[in-house]
Amino acid sequence: MAEDAGDGSGSTTAIQLAAGSWLRQAHGLNRFGMTREVVQEQAGNVVECSWLGFMTSSPEKTFGQARNAFLSHDEGLSLAVSEGSVTREQATARLAHIRIDGSKTWVDCPAIADRIAHGQLPQSVTERVPRCGAPLLSTVRRLMRLDAGKCVCAFVHNGSEYHLEANGRPDGGEHLRVLHARIRKPEDGSGSEFRVWYDRRDSTFLPYRFEFRPRDYLHLTFESDEAAGGPSIRPLIERESPR
Repeated sequence: MAEDAGDGSGSTTAIQLAAGSWLRQAHGLNRFGMTREVVQEQAGNVVECSWLGFMTSSPEKTFGQARNAFLSHDEGLSLAVSEGSVTREQATARLAHIRIDGSKTWVDCPAIADRIAHGQLPQSVTERVPRCGAPLLSTVRRLMRLDAGKCVCAFVHNGSEYHLEANGRPDGGEHLRVLHARIRKPEDGSGSEFRVWYDRRDSTFLPYRFEFRPRDYLHLTFESDEAAGGPSIRPLIERESPR
């Protein structure tokens, strides 16, 4: 879901992404996560932002470990949680791990996000966040709207600064685009790549396809499907029509 609101003094954008596995198709493997971002801009510059994200912990590093994960049956789930904000006065991030009922799936993501937002993160670690722009989803969507060619920009993820190297290209049509992007950690240069396909005629700038490779053995492809079900996501900006 993407929401936009604004007036002559500035604009506010909210983005929410929930994703996860259907247990039947994934042989019972239960993995899911959700991200919420709200960004305020003035004169085209980010002045404030906040985010809340969580994901089921996936410690598997090899294909063998991933295969063994199908055989495990844990009554509880461990979530890695990141929550933070950047304002004119300060910038902080809170990182934590929490346990939830193992019966929860990705359709419960909005309710889990609400619970985290209104609760107290246990064993949270507060860290200083560099003032280097908006979170990842908002940064990617902004580049899509600008229809930029090659560029490099900074963003905040889990309380740390990352660099996004992007290159937008035509993709088989006058209005179709594909954004090739690479995330890098400034301190060691390591990172990961992803691609996003979108239609510039769609004012929401929500992608109809994206690909990501979080592990050497794992290649994820997401495609828009109006017939597919999913969780009910409520708007974050009041009195605005969600898109």
